[in-house]
Amino acid sequence: VLPRWRLALNIARDMAERANYVRIRLQLDAVASSMSTARKCWILVNTSQSQVIADLMHIISHRFQLTANCSLYLDEYWLPPGESIFILKDGDIIKYCNIIDSIIMYSFQLH
Repeated sequence: VLPRWRLALNIARDMAERANYVRIRLQLDAVASSMSTARKCWILVNTSQSQVIADLMHIISHRFQLTANCSLYLDEYWLPPGESIFILKDGDIIKYCNIIDSIIMYSFQLH
């Protein structure tokens, strides 16, 4: 049995580690249907290693072997690559779009 102070220290350490992560729901709707990866999945992002949206774009393209020419959207709004990763909160749904799909989505938003 752990002493109370040790248990409290372990809980504090776990909470601090969790504070560095955000769970994201990722939609890969624009990805080719031949892709074997699920089109909707959860990913865990370490916010101490990813400071801007461009870092997240790199993680997604590397992890799922996708083209780096993409845009990310949150609630149908474009996430600029230079924006802080802290714009995201736990459980957000991020949509991945390649550049062509992003242009089409943007042109529909203008009308």
